[in-house]
Amino acid sequence: VGAGLAGLAGALALAHAGASVCLCDAAKRPPAKPSGADMDPRVTALSPSSVLMLEVLGLRNLRNSPVAGMKVSAVHPDAGLMPGLLSFGDDTENAQALAFIQPNGALLRALRAAVSAHPGIDQAFETSVERIITHAAHVDLFCTDGEKLQAKVLVGADGRQSTIRKRAGIDAFEYDYGTTAIVTTLTHSAPHEHTARQ
Repeated sequence: VGAGLAGLAGALALAHAGASVCLCDAAKRPPAKPSGADMDPRVTALSPSSVLMLEVLGLRNLRNSPVAGMKVSAVHPDAGLMPGLLSFGDDTENAQALAFIQPNGALLRALRAAVSAHPGIDQAFETSVERIITHAAHVDLFCTDGEKLQAKVLVGADGRQSTIRKRAGIDAFEYDYGTTAIVTTLTHSAPHEHTARQ
């Protein structure tokens, strides 16, 4: 349940392993050609092992934005910018990639295309799980569109406020960090030297 990055990749991996998969999401079916309103400005840093897994599942062109290092700074209310708080990576000439940066929109489009092309995956949109009944060897799902599904494995990939987690009675602890994040895209005027800065 959940057709975001994690749900799409999980559905594809399960189908690749031979499972019959039904991927459900409460949102409308994504358009074939997303408009500006459908675009996600965020990016994801994929570890080399994640890239390898996605390549095994059929995705390509994931290695074109390698990051060899990471530098983290902090802004203190009194002291201002505090550079060099944390730095790691390999700055040698033959440095291996620490991660590969991919725009979320491009990843979503590639995963959606792969999922739609896989014969072992059915997709259901504009439906949510209202009730779950757990049995010894399977679960029954009762959906808002009246559909009843039966599955040997139920995967909740429906976000941090997961309905599946709550329906299953799994507790989660949440903390308010009292901060606000701004998501934006920047263009470098100087070489970034394959280093992510935060």
